[in-house]
This record gives sequence, structure tokens and C-alpha cells, in this order.
Amino acid sequence: MPTDRAHLYAWANVNLFENEFNPILQGVAFGGDRGQTQGQILSPEPTTDGMLRKCWRRTSKGIIELIKGTGEGDELRCVVAREPLCEYYMPQVAQTMGLDCVVYDLEKGIGDWGRRERFSTCPLFTSQEVGFLAIWECLPYEALRSKELKQAIEAVMGVQALSDLMLFDAIIGNIDRHLGNFGMLVNNDTNELIKPAPIFDNGRAIFNFLNQWRIDKYYHLDHLQPYYFKSSFGYRFTKLVETHATPKSLDLCDKLQDFTFTPHPKYRPSRGLIKACSEVVCQRAKDAKRVVCEALEN
Repeated sequence: MPTDRAHLYAWANVNLFENEFNPILQGVAFGGDRGQTQGQILSPEPTTDGMLRKCWRRTSKGIIELIKGTGEGDELRCVVAREPLCEYYMPQVAQTMGLDCVVYDLEKGIGDWGRRERFSTCPLFTSQEVGFLAIWECLPYEALRSKELKQAIEAVMGVQALSDLMLFDAIIGNIDRHLGNFGMLVNNDTNELIKPAPIFDNGRAIFNFLNQWRIDKYYHLDHLQPYYFKSSFGYRFTKLVETHATPKSLDLCDKLQDFTFTPHPKYRPSRGLIKACSEVVCQRAKDAKRVVCEALEN
């Protein structure tokens, strides 16, 4: 690098915590806009992965947020059309259980083809001092394909932290907890792992699958769709609870015995859907407790 240009690449001039994001790339990433840009480009968009369209923005208060859309339409309702609802409501379950999680909000805007669309938003949980490593980045390569993957993750996160996460996923029916959407907070100066990251990315859970008038169908999804309705680790949720059962799991299940979702103050789904999903969470917590009791007795 020419010495007369080194100042242009100083951390203070290029880091995304303090400098504005390129608005053209924001529009391309989230809205599918067309545009051209040149020169030095500061944007988090090229390194933001995932299936749904999304972008980062800075609010008027200086808070960095991720805004995330939905799927391509009602034909994907069973997968992602209610994804923003899940992102907003599932943290209520985690908070009731006493688990550390990212809190989401909802807003509406103009999506593809001028449609009104619901989005989820959440604040950035990293900083200049503290970063995030997905769990696969914390493991040796051979562990990723090993039968000892569970033990390898526990060695990094801790047995209880992984148990809590797996129980939470089983209760909310999250089919998309993979090795890229949970992990560890890391000291950016020393690269030392600090603690498990807060729970985030819960979009493919019960709100996507539940018809408010057919709650009974949801209880049997693991039988009706055994190759689809299960953890992304390949287990049915009952097996997931059994595999990660600890004495603390009993207390976490008890905290949900009278659980009820609190509707968003502005963007409210039908009362029937809220009531149905609340009942499902309570029932799945009871079922999970039964599985935990049996696992601990054996």
C-alpha cells in the first residue's frame, strides 16, 4: 500500500461501527434495486448470509439494526411467510425461560412489486470490542463430520448452554437451528472466547406451521411430516430433548406452564393464532418435561 494513502485505510476510516453504510448496496440487498457505485465502499452487505433478503441500517439514534424480510409469497407460507412473526414472538418464550436472547421488533414497509410487507428488525449484538463466531468456526474441521459433534460443541459452549438452547428449539418447533446461527462471543483483541452468544434467528418455528383452527394437526406434524418437522441436526424434537436433558431442563419447562404470548402493540396477528400458539407452547413444554423426567430416570 502506498504510504501516502495508508491513512485512507485506518480503522477509524473504514470500520462499520462508526462509518455510514453505502445506501446503494442497502437498496440492492434488501429491495433488489439496481445501482452503481464506485470508489471506497463501506457496507456489511457482502458478508451477510442467509436465505431471506436483509440489510443493515443505522437508526436516527445511532443504533445498528438488521432488517429482514419474508419469503417470496404465500406459496412459501409453510416456511417463511410468518418468519417475522416468529422472530418477534419466540424471544418471549426464551425470556420466560430465563435465557439470553436477541429481542426483535416488527414494522411494515413496501416490499417487492409495491406490496405492503411485514419485516423483522433487531439490534446488532456485537461491538468493536466483542465479535461473534458461529459455532462451526469454533470447532476443528474433523469435529464437524464426527459422531462426537455434540461433545465437541459442549466443550466450547458448555453442556448446560447447549442443553438450554436445544430445549428451547424443541419447544418452539424450530427446524432451522444449524451450525451457523448459534455460537460464541469473542474478544476481538485477543480472540479469546467469552461466552455463548444470545439466542437469535428463530424464524422457522411454530407460527409458520400452525393453522389457528387446527391445533391438533400441529401436535402430529412430527408423524405427518417426519422428514421435515424435526431439528436440523436430524433428530425429532422428542429425541433432541432426551439427548440434551439435564435437571435444569425441568425448571425451564415449569416456567412455561401458564405461558401466553403478548401481542405486538401495533402489528397484531389474529387472536386465534396468538391463543393457539400459546397453547401449543404450554403443551410442548409439558411434553418436554415428561421426556426429560424419563431421560433422567434412565
